[in-house]
Amino acid sequence: MMSKPRGDDGKVKIRAKEYVCPECGHSVEKQEYEDTLTANVAYTCPYCSYQGEIQIPFKRKTYEGAKALVFECAKCKKKIAITKKLKEIGKKDDVPEED
Repeated sequence: MMSKPRGDDGKVKIRAKEYVCPECGHSVEKQEYEDTLTANVAYTCPYCSYQGEIQIPFKRKTYEGAKALVFECAKCKKKIAITKKLKEIGKKDDVPEED
């Protein structure tokens, strides 16, 4: 599996603009490689309780104020969002207002 290159200290260079195969050394530009990534999702619809699987491109879209992988339920066709770190969708921070 391709990964970001490692530095002299063995740590991954997170800002690298390419992905490198650790076995053969083949490198691919970051954008070109990220366009080929897919997400395999096994889900249970929160609306109709349908259980299914779907394969979607790994592209995060803004959905109700949060970056998320968005897809439709195969049965009821409602949108389901998978957010990063299970962030709340469409909620503002609960900060008390000062009087």
